[in-house]
Amino acid sequence: MSRPPTGERTDGPAPPKPRRGWFAALCVLFALWMAVLLAMYYKSVYPLRHPSPPAASPAASSPP
Repeated sequence: MSRPPTGERTDGPAPPKPRRGWFAALCVLFALWMAVLLAMYYKSVYPLRHPSPPAASPAASSPP
């Protein structure tokens, strides 16, 4: 086996630098997306699966 010339990397490209600003921005964007999805769920699906009980009218509960 031949050895690579000195100064040449053999482990591939360097890993990317951590970018804290992009990470924070993407975390905020993800949290907003989750909030929008939850809001849409509670506006549309939740009321159909969990209907509120009918309110008793005052006339129906008073004795005759």
